This record gives sequence, structure tokens and C-alpha cells, in this order.
Amino acid sequence: MAAEPARTRALGLIPEEILAHVPGFTPGGTAWAARLPGGTVNASFRVDTSAGRFVVRIHDPAAAALGADHQREARLHAAGAAVGLAPALIHVNESYRFMIMEHVPGPTWSAEDFSRPERLGQLGAALHVLHAVGSPAVAPFDIETSLGRHYERLCAALPGEVAQLTPLMDRAQAALRASGTAERAKTVVHNDLYHGKAEVDFSP
Repeated sequence: MAAEPARTRALGLIPEEILAHVPGFTPGGTAWAARLPGGTVNASFRVDTSAGRFVVRIHDPAAAALGADHQREARLHAAGAAVGLAPALIHVNESYRFMIMEHVPGPTWSAEDFSRPERLGQLGAALHVLHAVGSPAVAPFDIETSLGRHYERLCAALPGEVAQLTPLMDRAQAALRASGTAERAKTVVHNDLYHGKAEVDFSP
């Protein structure tokens, strides 16, 4: 089991206008927070108040450049929560700058878990349920467009490496076409599955 993250006063880590939406938080009261591991752009915090434990996820505007759509994420998260695969959402900011959810205790996945048959079985069972969830009314993720944007940014930032980048992009587009993704029915997927994603736990 991972060690408990170091706590500090919540107001030292999270703006008060965000904490105001956490159940049990009062400006004059005591609330504690700890930064959760995982993620490379957004910041997630566990917040402890008199009402319990919660998770605050603050979205970095830079994520949009990577193709993030936080409105879509919130709706897909809610769909996952409805079948017990994600913590219940408590508050979603109207501009999708942050969201607050219940805290679900459990061990964080490690790289070694991906070599353990029993853990892979748990993961496969959870993904089987996720893929059967009815897709909410959201714009589908367009992976080809997203790849094109990344390619254009890399070419602009590294003009001397365009000759190396272009064959890779061609291979990616060919693989995408060969996969038949355009013909497959739309479904809900995780899309960012790796062991450092601390806010996701597939333990029973």
C-alpha cells in the first residue's frame, strides 16, 4: 500500500472559490488537502473536511492543446459513475475549469500490476463493463484530427526533424485506416490507461 500523501491546509493548495464547492468546507473551518500522484497536465487533490473525503481536479488550459475536451470528459465520467466504475461527481464547474468528486479509497496501480494475471483480470472485467456503457450525447474523439494537430505542432517546433516525423505520421494514418475505426460503432473507452493514473482504480 502506498504511503499516505502529506497533507497541508487546503487553502494553501487550492483557491477558495474552488474549495467553496467541496462539501463541509467553510472559510473559517479546517480543511486539509494532499496532492495526488498521476497525471501530467491537470492537478488532482484529496480534500478532507468535516463532511468526508473528496477529490478536486483542476484542469490546466494547456490540456486543450493536447486535445482534451473537459465537457466531454465530465459527461463520460458521469456515465462511468452510473455503473460503478468512477466516483460520483459532486460538482462540475460551468466552464469545466474544475470538478469535484467523491474520494474512493484503494491502492494505486503500479507498473508491476500489468504483469499480474489477477490484476489484469480485474482490469479486463472493468473495461468490459465500460465498453458496454451506452454512449452519452457527446462529440466523439477524433483521433485522426488530433494526430494531425500534434504533427503540425511538432513540425513547427522542430523544422529540422520534419523528414523523420512525416514517415511516422504516414504510418500512424495507415494503421488507423487498417484498424477500421471509422466503421466501428462508437463506445466509451478510457483513452488514457496507464499505471500512474491515480484517480482511476479498478480494485473491487
